[in-house]
Amino acid sequence: MTELLHWIEQDPVRFVAIAAVAVLGGRLLWRRLTRRYRPLPVAEAVRRVNDGETLFLDVRTGPEVRGGVLPGAVHIPKHQLRRRLQELRGHCPGGGPVVVYCHSGMRSAGAAHLLTRHGFEPVFNLQGGVMAWNADGLPLDTAPGARHE
Repeated sequence: MTELLHWIEQDPVRFVAIAAVAVLGGRLLWRRLTRRYRPLPVAEAVRRVNDGETLFLDVRTGPEVRGGVLPGAVHIPKHQLRRRLQELRGHCPGGGPVVVYCHSGMRSAGAAHLLTRHGFEPVFNLQGGVMAWNADGLPLDTAPGARHE
């Protein structure tokens, strides 16, 4: 123990850096272990598109959605999601599944986490986002009937 204290005393900057990395790594691990949303492969998302129960939520920015959205998706940018949760509840009054997606799956993971913390379930994060959807050659909806909000 005294050796550790001596090392900390001799190299406090390195100790703080190591401690910060350990705390951040622990936090990321904790979030992953306690997340309540599930990843959803594109093949499963395709099956859910027309099931009449699943809500698809696009959390990309306005300019990103101009290229199209998944069929029937609701668009609420991630930065607006927290203040528009009640509005989102109106889109899924039966409490059906919600599939959240973005360009690559990173922003939508944060949005999915937010939704589960506010009582939405089940919540899924589309693996690979629109990039994976496009890679599989699947169509995007650009029709006026799409629910862009």
